[in-house]
Amino acid sequence: RVAITAGDAVWEKDGYYDDLYVEHWRCDVPICLHPEGRKGDSRKNDQWDLMKCKTCGQAGAHPFCLGFEKRGPKDWCCATCVTIEAKYEKERQEEEKKRAETAASTPKSDQETPGPSNHNSASTSSGYYSR
Repeated sequence: RVAITAGDAVWEKDGYYDDLYVEHWRCDVPICLHPEGRKGDSRKNDQWDLMKCKTCGQAGAHPFCLGFEKRGPKDWCCATCVTIEAKYEKERQEEEKKRAETAASTPKSDQETPGPSNHNSASTSSGYYSR
């Protein structure tokens, strides 16, 4: 049996997590050009319709402040997330390159060959048991 309570969790009652439910709606571009300032937003004018970072959601920008005359890109990414994504992509490429170099330098006889094994072991190299 599982008991489900009707109220909020004890740790949510004092408002400790209220800020997690607040959306980020301000322009974080170093020089905001909106006539009403960083929090200015307009659903009628695409150049002033605030966009949020597609990755973190914690940065915003007006398309006009980013240099777009009309609606900005559908998927905009803030400078912080672009930097982080570039770092991880570089690390992934370096790791892939190392794997390729290792595979190329390994003699063919040392590499695993596909297909069933010829020994009578109960356990195979994949970790599954055969009968």
